[in-house]
Amino acid sequence: MDTKADFFRHSDLKAAKSDYQAAAPGKMKPKTNFVDVRTFWHLYRSFDRMWIFFILAFQAMVIVAWSPSGSLAALFDEDVFRSVLSIFITSAFLNLLQATLDIILSWKAWKSLKFSQILWYLLKFAAAAVWAVVLPIGYSSSVQNPIGLVKFFSSWARDWRNLSFYNYVVALYLMPNLLAAIMFLLPPLRRHMELSNWRIITLLMWWAQPKLYVGIGMHEDIISLLKYTLFWSMLIVSKLAFSYYVEEVYRIRLPGHPGDIGEGKSENQNHAIIFTRGEALQTIDMNQDNYFEEAFKMRNVLKEFLDHQHGHRKPTILGLREHIFTGSVSSLAWFMSNQENSFVTIGQRVLANTLRVRFHYRHPDIFDRIFHITRGGISKASKVINLSEDIFAGFNSTLRGGFIKHHEYIQVGKGRDVGMNQISLFEAKVANGNGEQTLSRDVYRLGRRFDFFRMLSFYFTTVGFYFSSMMTVLTVYIFLYGRVYMVMSGIEREILANPSIHQSKALEEALATQSVVQLGLLLVLPMVMEIGLEKGFRTALGNFIIMQLQLASVFFTFQLGTKAHYYGKTILHGGSKYRATGRRFVVFHAKFAENYRMYSRSHFVKGLELFILLIVYEVYGESYRSSNLYLFITFSMWFLVASWLFAPFVFNPSGFDWQKIVDDWTDWKKWMGNRGGVGISPYRSWESWWDEEQEHIKYTDFRGRVLEIILAFRFFIYQYGIFYHLDIAHHSKSLLVYGLSWLVMLITLVLLKMVSTGRQRLGTDFQLMFRILNALLFLGFMSVMTVLFVVCGLTISDLFATILAFIPTGWAFLLIGQACRPLLEGVKLWESIKELARAYECIMGLIIFTPIAVLSWFPFLLEFQTRLLFNQAFSRGLQISMILAGKKEKAA
Repeated sequence: MDTKADFFRHSDLKAAKSDYQAAAPGKMKPKTNFVDVRTFWHLYRSFDRMWIFFILAFQAMVIVAWSPSGSLAALFDEDVFRSVLSIFITSAFLNLLQATLDIILSWKAWKSLKFSQILWYLLKFAAAAVWAVVLPIGYSSSVQNPIGLVKFFSSWARDWRNLSFYNYVVALYLMPNLLAAIMFLLPPLRRHMELSNWRIITLLMWWAQPKLYVGIGMHEDIISLLKYTLFWSMLIVSKLAFSYYVEEVYRIRLPGHPGDIGEGKSENQNHAIIFTRGEALQTIDMNQDNYFEEAFKMRNVLKEFLDHQHGHRKPTILGLREHIFTGSVSSLAWFMSNQENSFVTIGQRVLANTLRVRFHYRHPDIFDRIFHITRGGISKASKVINLSEDIFAGFNSTLRGGFIKHHEYIQVGKGRDVGMNQISLFEAKVANGNGEQTLSRDVYRLGRRFDFFRMLSFYFTTVGFYFSSMMTVLTVYIFLYGRVYMVMSGIEREILANPSIHQSKALEEALATQSVVQLGLLLVLPMVMEIGLEKGFRTALGNFIIMQLQLASVFFTFQLGTKAHYYGKTILHGGSKYRATGRRFVVFHAKFAENYRMYSRSHFVKGLELFILLIVYEVYGESYRSSNLYLFITFSMWFLVASWLFAPFVFNPSGFDWQKIVDDWTDWKKWMGNRGGVGISPYRSWESWWDEEQEHIKYTDFRGRVLEIILAFRFFIYQYGIFYHLDIAHHSKSLLVYGLSWLVMLITLVLLKMVSTGRQRLGTDFQLMFRILNALLFLGFMSVMTVLFVVCGLTISDLFATILAFIPTGWAFLLIGQACRPLLEGVKLWESIKELARAYECIMGLIIFTPIAVLSWFPFLLEFQTRLLFNQAFSRGLQISMILAGKKEKAA
């Protein structure tokens, strides 16, 4: 007995440091076979047999599933079986990974390990490394005409090119596993071997695992072993069979390069069709809802596939009507509901029966599944060009000899967009889709192969409608620009001097009829006809009057601009994309910045351009002044301008609420002032939004850039004409007068360059100095302009006219600069263009925002807007909620 041991030492006595080895501070004492290394690799190290099994099973399933037949019988094919044998190579590398982890994760404990344990780790790693080399060499020797990495290993095999060599290697590799399987099935034998002292048995057990003092004899009896073995065997077989026959039953070949996935909706449809059964397939959108009573009619609908039409032809698509159930949400929802009802009923009826150009217009059409699955599916999925994937299914069916019918005795419910922004996004998406259809080979083939009259039906009911909408808008532009040119050039004065101009009543009346078209009244006609057929013409007339009182003409005139803008933009530059509308129940207030982002380029810019044209024509024009038709001709254009500028705010819930107006202005200023850059959303910064709006210019071709520049030259008409009508010209055509205007523009650009430079260098750290610099530059510019006007003897009206000349000219610089962006970035002028654009955006936003802010001072307008937008019950609910909210605020 050692009386000096710690056991006999009193606790009050301190042990001398020399009596025992104290652990160094901050260090852990090493423990045998254990080190506290926090890593997820312990999951693999502790359960390596499970992971190896799952990985090898997955590899084998993938190889069999992607074989030519794709069935389990492919295992009997020599090539497939040889590929499956590659799982042993994977097993060798996984075992090498395990041996490596054993060394790495126990490295700190090696000081306390015995030599036999260290030798075990090293020999295990060496054996795993040998197998990781031998097995690939053996496998490569069994492959005929090897390539790639297999060819590299096959060069090591040399004379071992024998089909059976790899089999021998695998058999030798599996011998320890076979021994382990035998011992697994005989637990008493395993227990006896672990407790045996025979040298050979001890060596085998030492190789199987390092010598342990725990974990010995952990083997259940044979009955328990059979129970849980049977349970897990059945579970694993079921799991693998389920996994195999579900992620690889079908192999789906996507169009084009594997990285170029098509449009999401059409890809989903083509992917889902392989999981369907039967001979008929009905397509349903997520915003649709079937009715129970309609299900009883499905038998009658399916029988339509058996009816022969036009000889031996059977229908390939059965078109069904939709019931729009969101019409009572708001006035906009009512407009869309009536428009959609006329389209899915009387419109589809005429397309199918009379015009014979009924295609697949959205859902819930029923397809002949057998016909379409052998002819390319129910949707075209190519990126961009097949944005409107629905109608391409109808194109495809017609081009391949299909026959399409339409029936209205069965219907499916459908929820349409109910908010202004949602509707505009939907109209933009459809206009983009029609622009891409115009460029598609399907439309070309149909237009060439139809007879003349069926071709007319096809044109005016598809892309022709959007082209006509664009031409309607272009007619307004051409008319106003033509009149302004006539006024500025003096041609109008000469025409008025001709006595025969007073006898052109027929021409004046023809021009006046365009007012009806531009007000969007023709778009309401199909609705009136449909409501008259279903509910009576008295109800139809009453609904028509109510819709006009609820500003339906304003709404449809605004959407006319949406169709024209996005259709023309797609034709010129492309860049169409899917626009998610959400199709949700929308009654919330959209902020001013959100409306500006959405409608700036499509409506606000064009509306302000037409506004300036009308003002210039009003100031300098003299024709029709004595005619009664002058009011009708200009009224339609003023109405179009007002609709494009203010419709988003008229149809915006709480658009004239003063508190929301204040919040909108704060949000607008913050959005305009935020800097852009990588990772900054367009919803947070004007600069990011501005860059996003120019993406179509970045990716367009040279022709598109040239067209943008040519179209921008129309703004120079203002500058040229107005300057030669000022007092400074004195009826002179000298280039010096025109050059003076360009001098002013040059000074403006130089000042903008100084502002952009100051923003970069002083805007972040020296805000006060930057603002002082801006003020000085502004005062200097105003001083120069004042001196020019005093010297030239110009009046206030001349100043106003000069502003009208400079505003369009500056916008022309912006458009040309955007088209020539790479060149301007090279000469360091792009930041000046950006500052000029920021100034224009601020001015446009202020011009649009000011009337809304003024009108919000009158409380009765908010109540009128609420009654205008929503039904009576909903309006009453909003008013009660406002009263309750006011009481809560007072109580607080």
